[in-house]
Amino acid sequence: MRCALVATFFLPNSSMDDRGGYHGYAATDQYAVDPHFGSLAELQELANALHARGMKLVLDTVPNHVGPHHPWVHDEPAANWFHGTLAHHLTASFDFSMLINPHAPERDRDPILHGWFANSLPDMNTDDPTVSQYLRQNTVWWIEETGADALRIDTFAFVNRGFWNDFHAELHLLFPRLTDVGEVFDQHPEITSSFAGGVTRAGIDTGLYTPFDFPTYFATREVFGEGKPMSTLAQVLASDALFPHPERLVPFLGNHDTSRFATAVPDTDAQRLAIAYLLTTRGMPQIYAGDEIAMKGGGDPGNRVDFPGGFEAGPEQGAFTESTRTPEQQATWSWFQQLLKLRREHAPLACGAEQVLDAGPNDLVYIRKGTSACSAMDRKSGEDGDFIVLQRAADPAAHSLMIELKNTAAEGCTPSVPVLGQAAFKQHDTQLTINPSTDVVILPCRFERR
Repeated sequence: MRCALVATFFLPNSSMDDRGGYHGYAATDQYAVDPHFGSLAELQELANALHARGMKLVLDTVPNHVGPHHPWVHDEPAANWFHGTLAHHLTASFDFSMLINPHAPERDRDPILHGWFANSLPDMNTDDPTVSQYLRQNTVWWIEETGADALRIDTFAFVNRGFWNDFHAELHLLFPRLTDVGEVFDQHPEITSSFAGGVTRAGIDTGLYTPFDFPTYFATREVFGEGKPMSTLAQVLASDALFPHPERLVPFLGNHDTSRFATAVPDTDAQRLAIAYLLTTRGMPQIYAGDEIAMKGGGDPGNRVDFPGGFEAGPEQGAFTESTRTPEQQATWSWFQQLLKLRREHAPLACGAEQVLDAGPNDLVYIRKGTSACSAMDRKSGEDGDFIVLQRAADPAAHSLMIELKNTAAEGCTPSVPVLGQAAFKQHDTQLTINPSTDVVILPCRFERR
């Protein structure tokens, strides 16, 4: 069995000039496919192949800026096409707290909304109605041409909320089933949540389906890479009330803007725990290509090297099959595969409600219950659940966990044989005692039918 993935996203649209940066976010033509990837016809072929497999295509889109070698830089289509000019412009600031602080002056917000990213990428004047319309129409064209199912929106927080309100109003009208996820690179839930659709405490509703779950990203790095208490993860979950739809959040362990997870968290036992948490906590997890084989890499551009065997290297030198993977790569692949299989077979792990039952320095126990956040076609009858036990200890068997279930979401849910890991357990009245023999245990449970 292969790893079970439901969607893939990349940045094929907008032709790039390599002089604008290795990163692929320096567009020179908004209506051309990046030749590194191929042609529009090949992109359409990819979309059809994904859909035939029941998978989704997510396009990466960047309304915030273009590349420094875009023809517009020296020949603007209209006056005020950009915020500033090549000679005179602000440099982008990353202090997003200024955007939600009602007492912050415009002086402190302007560099965020009008500054040139990295002091080199021309900032589109999304305050201008003509520019705004152009960017909306460009996005509509890409969706129609490719049949894209969703968008990944780069540098979301750097664009004014009025633009996003109009952007989503038009897209939702034309493509009612389209979803999108916005990049708000910040560890504070009070900041990331303020950009979610339905939130108006910082201004007009952006209409965004969901932001990325950067708070969980930062917490997993701290817990599994720096040894902070496991309860740090529970503290992030405690802020879910700030999001209208926390079940939509997209947690991840790393991406193309961060050091590789296997480099930041070199301990393989800690990696196992982190992967288990990613694939059993609420939300739709994102797996950065290569993390499934524990690829390593530091900051840009070391975190964006080709997948082994990709492009010029050839599959015989790569990691596409078990026979060509190293033992370390295969171990990580198998762990992802095992957890993804369970996530697919146990609906509560994918879309059940989540409640933390115990959180300590080295353990985290929670239950996923029911299928409340599932799509209508995936929703199951009944209220079954899964206990997830994560324990960071040299000898998990030396530790016993006693959990009081009364007045919790797990009350009345009788556990059965673990489907992952090993543990002895017994239940007396409303107290559940678990003696895990492994660092990760998943115990399915069933509620009494009345």
